[in-house]
Amino acid sequence: MKLFKSPVFVGALAVFCLTVFATIVFLQVKQPPTDNPPSKPAPITSATQTATSTELEKVDMKPVAPKEAEESAAPAISTPVSEDKKPQEVVVTPEKTVKAVEKTSSQEDEVLNMDDKRFTTLLAKFKTVHDENHCGDAARNVNLALASKKIDGYIVNPGAKFSFNKVVGERSKKNGFKEAGCISAGRVVPGLGGGICQVSTTLYRAVLLCGAKIDERYNHSIYEGIAYAQRGLDAAVSWGTKDFRFTNKLDMPLMIKSTSGEGWVEVSIYGEKLPFKNVELYTKNEVKYPAELKKRVNKKLKDGEVKIVHPGVDGYSVESYRVITKEDGSTSEERLSKDKYLTFNRIEERNR
Repeated sequence: MKLFKSPVFVGALAVFCLTVFATIVFLQVKQPPTDNPPSKPAPITSATQTATSTELEKVDMKPVAPKEAEESAAPAISTPVSEDKKPQEVVVTPEKTVKAVEKTSSQEDEVLNMDDKRFTTLLAKFKTVHDENHCGDAARNVNLALASKKIDGYIVNPGAKFSFNKVVGERSKKNGFKEAGCISAGRVVPGLGGGICQVSTTLYRAVLLCGAKIDERYNHSIYEGIAYAQRGLDAAVSWGTKDFRFTNKLDMPLMIKSTSGEGWVEVSIYGEKLPFKNVELYTKNEVKYPAELKKRVNKKLKDGEVKIVHPGVDGYSVESYRVITKEDGSTSEERLSKDKYLTFNRIEERNR
């Protein structure tokens, strides 16, 4: 018993136990891996790639900012609708279309005699003429010519959209536009690009007659100063705020031809064939809202002196319609708009 209690025996036993424990730990560390190793990250599947592409596409398809839209005059074409993807709008510039426009924009006869027979039929034509007081306005006629030339020869493919502001661009001195009469606060005042609403109005009338779908259109705030247009059938445009846009819903491309002169604009639209028998435009339910005379006292004026603060203009409301008669004799009627032209009272100031 004294042997087991001796320091030598106790020390030897401790060394033996430590050795056994160390051997067991060593053998556990050196064991081979199990049959079920930790799973690795799953590889990127084609479904994941498709989802990623879709997300990128959504980012790329954000609406074009005004500055970008100014640089691109090509029509926006909608992609086909699929079951798992909403239709998206992309801006494209078909090389062949651009070349065709550059080649034929100022040569009407060449357009009609092209080997391409898509534009041999006149679908619609409309001409506007301003009153004699505006026909000799040189600056206004420059603006008419610039805007008319921009849209001349332009091709709108089936399903494509046309934007007047994108095609004509910003009305600025840099782009050659002059100051001429514009409507502001119920009166006609000088403004850059004044007069080009006559071009957009003429185009609007021709587009209506060829059966295209109107996407955006505005009437003028007042009727005064637009003697070239019929009430309810004008199309006002303003850079950054008001646009005239339409979609070619026909099954053929359309070509716009536009010319202008002293106070007049003429727009023709050509296609491959006449897609209808007749198109009729008419207005009804027109109501006039006469301007009233409002007098105010201005002690700074001399006795008998009269100051015209605003000349006053009459207002109107009117509805416009389009009736399309197809080849089989069936008709479809559509209300295009219900417009209101504002009334501005005549304001006179006197000393008493």
